[in-house]
Amino acid sequence: MSKEFDKPEYYIGQTVLHKIKVRQGEILYPVTVFGLSWTGMDWQYNVSLPEDHPWFEPDDNEREWVDDRELEPM
Repeated sequence: MSKEFDKPEYYIGQTVLHKIKVRQGEILYPVTVFGLSWTGMDWQYNVSLPEDHPWFEPDDNEREWVDDRELEPM
């Protein structure tokens, strides 16, 4: 059986902006896409977090799965 789904907006190796909500509004961090996954409804992306990213934790949380709505093209 073949399923049809939208093509991903971003691709492995692409640098995109990750939107983080903070009290003052939003911050955009450049991240690199390392993987992607179709959830059955939309795409999720495994991104590499820079060291100054609020979610970055060495040896624990250097990469994160994020929804496509959390990303923007550069």
